[in-house]
Amino acid sequence: MNPTSHPTPFSQAVKDLDSLLGETMLVANGIEDILRAKREAIIKNDIEQLVSLDMGLELLIQSTDRLEQSRRDLFKQQGWAHPSLTELLNDTTLLFASAAKQALVERQRCLHNQIAQIAALQVQNYRLLEASLSYTSHLVSLIAGARDDQPVTYDKPTPLLAAKPSINPNTKTGAKTSAKMGASKSPVARPLVGHAYDTQATAPGSDTTINTAV
Repeated sequence: MNPTSHPTPFSQAVKDLDSLLGETMLVANGIEDILRAKREAIIKNDIEQLVSLDMGLELLIQSTDRLEQSRRDLFKQQGWAHPSLTELLNDTTLLFASAAKQALVERQRCLHNQIAQIAALQVQNYRLLEASLSYTSHLVSLIAGARDDQPVTYDKPTPLLAAKPSINPNTKTGAKTSAKMGASKSPVARPLVGHAYDTQATAPGSDTTINTAV
């Protein structure tokens, strides 16, 4: 779509916007599927599968970028200065057909639900990954050469995959000892769904940020 071209008829522009929202929903479905598959791959510690899924996720992220640019072009072409779909729908100077407006509202509602689900999946995956890294770090420490008289424990493992801390048999009380492990850093937040459809949802503790303005 050429942003410098003349505006298309309003009814056609609304159809184009509805089509863009429909495509975005399909991409969001794909993102959900990948995040669910990533959860299983993390649990199984399937590194190859995780790499493959991340490659697929990157392609979907590129699709959201393309769809967002198309939305911007459409708004610019039509002279719509509204920063979001909600403001566009609330503009009483625009004569939406009732059915067309209701269809856009329903698309918006579905996208909001999808975005919330994506954010929740991101949090789950991040917590599982943290638990897996904590457990793996503990095993590496054990393999790396702990002496019999210096049992190795780990720093507050996540309950999901927590292993029992070692007990020092040389102490009368059998007290737990602790050895500080290198804590894994949270990955840098990055865009996941980048269309402007009225919501900005960041999954806390996740490696992706969901920017929307539906």
